[in-house]
Amino acid sequence: MACTSRRSVRSLSGGDYQITRQTNDVVVVIKTTLKSEAKRAKIPALEDLLAYVRACYRLTQTTLLAPDRARQPAEARALVCWLAIKTQAASLTTPANAFKRDISTLSHAASRLDARSRADSVVADMLDRHLNAINQA
Repeated sequence: MACTSRRSVRSLSGGDYQITRQTNDVVVVIKTTLKSEAKRAKIPALEDLLAYVRACYRLTQTTLLAPDRARQPAEARALVCWLAIKTQAASLTTPANAFKRDISTLSHAASRLDARSRADSVVADMLDRHLNAINQA
C-alpha cells in the first residue's frame, strides 16, 4: 500500500492500480493483480498432448499418424489440435507437420469440434474434462 498525491497516480506503471481511499489531496493506491501476473498453467508439450490423446483413444502412434480418414483417428487428431490451441501448446502448423496434413484441414476439424461443444453439452463436458486433465498434468 502506498500513499501518493493525485497527480502521481496517473504516472504509476507496471500494472493496474485501484484507488481505495481518498482524503484531501492524498490518495491510497493498491496494485491489483493482472491476469498476466497470476500463476499461469504450465504449457504442455505437443508430445504430451499426443501421448494423452493416444491413451484416451487407445491408438498407436502409427494409427494416429496414418494417412487414412477413419473416424476415430480423425477425431483424435481434431482433439490434439483443439487442445494445442486451447492450451497454447502449439500453433496448428506443428500438428499439421506431425500429422502430414494441411493446416486448413486441421483448423476445420478443430472448429467442428468447437462447434459441436457449443451445440451439445455432453461434448462440451468431455472437452472440459480433457482440458482439465491436460492442465493438471
